Amino acid sequence: MASRQRSPRATVAGALLLVALAFLAAYVLQVRRDDLLAPAEVTPAEPSAPIELDRFSARLEKTNDIERLAVSVHLRATAAESLGCFVFVVARSERGARKTWAIWPPSSPGMAISAGGHFHAAHPATGHPLTLTSAWERIDAVLPLRKGQPPFDTVALYVVADNGNILLSRPFAL
Repeated sequence: MASRQRSPRATVAGALLLVALAFLAAYVLQVRRDDLLAPAEVTPAEPSAPIELDRFSARLEKTNDIERLAVSVHLRATAAESLGCFVFVVARSERGARKTWAIWPPSSPGMAISAGGHFHAAHPATGHPLTLTSAWERIDAVLPLRKGQPPFDTVALYVVADNGNILLSRPFAL
């Protein structure tokens, strides 16, 4: 049986084919890598919130007779036109067996807050009425604590339109 020898032309053609396949594989890998590293498509930004807040602070004030949480925050409208709204501040304590809460301005359960201390905007006019403009407006809220009540854990700020839509809802850990 005679052995087959390849011609020099077939050897060169095979080598060129291997080099071409290697270049093709390198090109495909580079294209895939470029696709993976390419920046994501820019999507249009969501419309900005109609209200900005700044300088939130909360401090516990104690005297011999009373304990209270004093909350302060600055608000303003982001648009040029004024914005009529109502402001609520809700403080909650998750410590202890009985969960406690307070709302400013004070209202009875069922109006803007449930008996369990959860906010709902069913009656926005029970809140602090405010007309926001592009100038900063300071809100000062005082939430009383009952004797022996554990201190509040969180404070949530709600700004509600007169139709009940919540324009801003922002929790703060204390």
